[in-house]
Amino acid sequence: MGVRTIEEQDIERLLWIESIAWRNGIQFKEDHFRSQINIFPEGQLCFEDDEGKIWGFVNLMKIRFDQREPLTRSWNEITADGYITSHDPQGNWLFGANLSVHTNGYFLGATEALLADAGRICVYQHLKGIVLVGRMPGYARWLRDQKSVGRILDGSDIEVARSYAEMRVQEGNGTTRRLDPQLELYENFGVRILGPIPNFIPDEKSLDFGIAMTWSNVLYFPFYLWPSHRVWKKIIFGPAGKLIAQIYLGAVDKIHGARVKTPVSEH
Repeated sequence: MGVRTIEEQDIERLLWIESIAWRNGIQFKEDHFRSQINIFPEGQLCFEDDEGKIWGFVNLMKIRFDQREPLTRSWNEITADGYITSHDPQGNWLFGANLSVHTNGYFLGATEALLADAGRICVYQHLKGIVLVGRMPGYARWLRDQKSVGRILDGSDIEVARSYAEMRVQEGNGTTRRLDPQLELYENFGVRILGPIPNFIPDEKSLDFGIAMTWSNVLYFPFYLWPSHRVWKKIIFGPAGKLIAQIYLGAVDKIHGARVKTPVSEH
């Protein structure tokens, strides 16, 4: 049981998982997977069980990104409609184009394992971090609740969306959490929530807003201090890298008590 790179013979299984995970959304076709494998093979990862059955996968690409600048492009623009022909080999960040996990995969830890390996690829390729875009599915419901008490808000206004994304509620033990459970989940995975992106992808619950997030590579340092590729690969994908992943996954399990679905970038 573990993560490996996607191969062409996996495509039929991936299409099946995609049809289940995104039955109400845009779904990749065979041509998408072939294009992704050809353009950036090391960024296409799948999770399989002890019997060799795939239960989840993630699609990554490289982009040029600056955390000081807002992410304004739509999913279609960033990923070239999912074909990732916009992949920049000289890019300084990984972008999570998609994460699809079958229900069985949630309980096997597929989501966490795929994210951990994405992190290792980011570190190994000496990139600054991973850019993710998620949803805030409680947004439309919150606007309806506001309307029911006489507070009419323009849900398409990015400042209204931003205020909702930043909103927190008080817990009984004195701590606070984000109002939207999905955003709270993202934050608990150690990502930094940047803000909403209008017209990112069709999504009624989020009113087409995406939420930009980043995971920063704390092991990023100047090239002149970078060890050789052979030594670096041995460190990241060897016992040291696995130990880091175990610590990360242990922290996630401690927070949530159970493994759950966490989209990287919902298309």
